[in-house]
Amino acid sequence: MGWTREVLLKFRKQIDICPDDTWAHLSIGNCYFDLGWIDESSAKFREVITMSPEFIPAYNALALSLAEKGWYDEALEVLRAALQIAPEDESVMDSMDYIQSLKEDDDGPKGIILLSIIQGLLKNREKLEESS
Repeated sequence: MGWTREVLLKFRKQIDICPDDTWAHLSIGNCYFDLGWIDESSAKFREVITMSPEFIPAYNALALSLAEKGWYDEALEVLRAALQIAPEDESVMDSMDYIQSLKEDDDGPKGIILLSIIQGLLKNREKLEESS
C-alpha cells in the first residue's frame, strides 16, 4: 500500500493529459480501493461505467467494492448487468461465483446464531409451560 499514493498521483496526471483514458480512471478507483477508500472507489467505478458502459473491468471492480462493504446483492446485480453486455465473459462469472460464496459464508454464522436464539426461546417456553 505504500506505493499506492505515488501511483495514484501518476494516474491523476494521466487523467489531466488524457481525460478519456478509461484504464487510468479504473486504476484510480483501484488505488482508492487499495487505500481502503471503498466509497470513493465505488463512486469512481460508477463514473467509469457511465463513461464507458461496455467496459467490463469496471463492473467487476464495482462489484468487488460493493462486496467489500457487505452489499452482496447489489454487487451481484452489477455483475448481472455486465452479463447483459458480455454474456460469455468468464471474469464476470468468476466474480459472481466469488461474491456468491462470500454471501453464503456471511449468511452462515447468522443462521447459526439465529438457530441458537430460537432454540433458547423454545427451551424458555417449555420451562414456562411446565411451571404453569
